Amino acid sequence: MWGETERWCPWDYVREQHPDVQVYEVELPGGLLGCIDHERRIIWLQAGIGDVQLRCTLAFEVAHLERGPTPAQPELARARQNDAEDWAARQLIPTNCLVFAFLGFTHLKDIAVELGVDLPMLRARLRGLTDDEQDAVMDAIRGIQAVA
Repeated sequence: MWGETERWCPWDYVREQHPDVQVYEVELPGGLLGCIDHERRIIWLQAGIGDVQLRCTLAFEVAHLERGPTPAQPELARARQNDAEDWAARQLIPTNCLVFAFLGFTHLKDIAVELGVDLPMLRARLRGLTDDEQDAVMDAIRGIQAVA
């Protein structure tokens, strides 16, 4: 679909935009895939989860890094979480690539593989589609149905 060099790379982004931040892969407790220590400027990622999941988790943690610590109020924390998911998904899945993937595949799992993301990240991207992006995806799906 596109070359690896054209994909947004969260590791490069951290090095370029946040050179003072360290990223470590370690065994995290309680099923966590990632977490951040804002004060010490460290992002912790679960070791051994695979490249795609690492990429998605790091993108999500970078979003939290840039937005600051999660608020204690549940409504604000939920809004922050949604904002971080949306930002990470948009970085990892450009609109034109999403539309192209829908032209070639019909199952979300296959689309996620094509885009190099996990299913939760793809779902986050789909939840955050603008009206114009929804129209472009639907046009791609209609095009597939017309050919079938």
